[in-house]
Amino acid sequence: MTTSLDVRAAIVRTLRRDLIGPGRDDTDLEREVLPARPSRWYLTGFLVPAQAPEEQRAAPIQEGELNGGDTSEGNDDTDEPDAPSAKPGFLPSSMGLSFLLPEEVSQVRVIACWGDYRAVYAETPEETPLLADPASEEEEDVAEPAPSHPKKPSRRTVWHRVPHTEPFDVTLPADGTAEYPIPNSNGLELAVVVRNTTLREPGGDRAARSVSLFMVNRRAPLKGRRADERLAFQTALHVESDPPFIARPDPRGYHATDADERLADLHYRDVAELAVGHNVSADWTIADGTSRAICTTWIPAAIVPRIVSADDVGCVLGMAELGALPDFAAAQVALTGLTKSYNDWIDQQRKSLGHLEPRRREVADGLLGKASLAAQRIEDGIACLADPTVLDAFRIANRAVSAASARRTAYARGLKLSDVKPAWRPFQLAFLLLNLKGIVDPLHVDRKTVDLLFFPTGGGKTEAYLGLSAFTIALRRLRNPGLAGAGLTVLMRYTLRLLTLDQLQRAAGLICALELERLAAPDRLGTWPIEIGLWVGSGATPNRMGRKGEPDPRRRTVRMKVLDFVNNTKKPQPLPIERCPWCGTAFETDSFRLKPTSDSPTRLDLFCANRACDCRATAKLAGQRHVGWPVWSAGGRASPPSG
Repeated sequence: MTTSLDVRAAIVRTLRRDLIGPGRDDTDLEREVLPARPSRWYLTGFLVPAQAPEEQRAAPIQEGELNGGDTSEGNDDTDEPDAPSAKPGFLPSSMGLSFLLPEEVSQVRVIACWGDYRAVYAETPEETPLLADPASEEEEDVAEPAPSHPKKPSRRTVWHRVPHTEPFDVTLPADGTAEYPIPNSNGLELAVVVRNTTLREPGGDRAARSVSLFMVNRRAPLKGRRADERLAFQTALHVESDPPFIARPDPRGYHATDADERLADLHYRDVAELAVGHNVSADWTIADGTSRAICTTWIPAAIVPRIVSADDVGCVLGMAELGALPDFAAAQVALTGLTKSYNDWIDQQRKSLGHLEPRRREVADGLLGKASLAAQRIEDGIACLADPTVLDAFRIANRAVSAASARRTAYARGLKLSDVKPAWRPFQLAFLLLNLKGIVDPLHVDRKTVDLLFFPTGGGKTEAYLGLSAFTIALRRLRNPGLAGAGLTVLMRYTLRLLTLDQLQRAAGLICALELERLAAPDRLGTWPIEIGLWVGSGATPNRMGRKGEPDPRRRTVRMKVLDFVNNTKKPQPLPIERCPWCGTAFETDSFRLKPTSDSPTRLDLFCANRACDCRATAKLAGQRHVGWPVWSAGGRASPPSG
């Protein structure tokens, strides 16, 4: 059975073969034939001669859409593209790695790997490479054919790879530098740098040897189109030692005074760094807790363990169930198990700290103290639900997040809405509960605390803060059902354009759900619609409404963008949201309506094209005083329009 790890390994292998070329295990390509110069075929992984002229060593500058395109529509008003660097880059002539060895080690085993390419003529169709290179049609012959073989117009120059794997023993100098020729390399050398040092470790000081090995291209360069014959491609160094290598200590770690550095030292105390690359990355293998083999790698990779929330925490996680809690007693029964499970976990962690060194134990005790404080805050949040208004806001928030999440999941996965049962992950529900006290009581000390949700992408951070946002909006409305309950309640800020638009789509779905809750109980949640606004630059939303006869050469007003999209749906839509956040129906030309007239509009109304959608009347972009603010509200009128 093919697993995700198998797929990942295949992707990495394909990427490496495409960017660098064949490695030691790629026997099918070890004697490949390329139709173009290998320095054009491969992006990295090769070394140029150290004495090569500057035009050979200079990295080619890629002129393309990333630097040369028109960015006026993609940036905010005051943004200007960064000027490209005037300093040219150079291709490397050496690469290597540094590592630590016990002081008694005087010799290591080195395996140098690389590939050479030779330019030859393809004399027969069988010699013609099977690879296709669009640029190879522009390649010219790199050498004149022998007189006995007159050049034929149909023949082409190809590049044959010659693989090299050279193992040899390297004697380390006592202290200083040394250079050794790499066997059968025609000019490649291994430069060695050794320095005796003392390591500061938690158990005490330790003498060690710091070793750096470099593969250096000392070949005499060639001029013209045969220059690639003196380059070394797919270069790699493998180093073996017994006794094993020593993990590199972090000098700022165990003995650091900075709180963040001490925290990192505790978290990564079991992560060993066995080597550091130079012009390349380093990799190693660990067996039985030690490493006896390290190597260079042009594509560094690391396996990040998947973080999965535990679901068996002894409390109700279903959003629908929490949205239907009848009273505070039921809420206590449903939620108290969360704090009990959390406190049990904290106790287990305390019992496991005996093996830690004193300084790390001090940091760990401090972290568990903060965890106990968080558990108490969760209990305080549950206690807040004794207030009927707070409990009602909690129920509304659960129902709104459940409705929005269910529709988004059903739309994305093609499921029936009735088959989707949204539930909180434990950390999401804990985040919601531990913040209740600070929101309910404006004078509470938690108002000065900023809680950071640190979780991998896709872990559920968005639902957690949207749930808290829904509770805050609902509580404000319940406490102030009139106009005092409207206005700006939650401010969300994002630093990336794509993230902003994605979060706007998801937040807009929640606003639709909250607005439907308000329409069902306007006497309790107020008569003013629940809305969401977006403040961005003109690249995402127009800055002016525009009117007929007004000069608009760049067609960037609301009026022109709407007319352009109505006349040609391939044009960008006037607003950054492309589909209804509630039902997922894509917006059509009739979804955008300029009001009161298309000649002199003062606002833009946006409608869902799905007549059965509960939130058909959904958005408006209003007047000059609201420049850049598309305001979104579900069911903005008492009843959906008939048009």
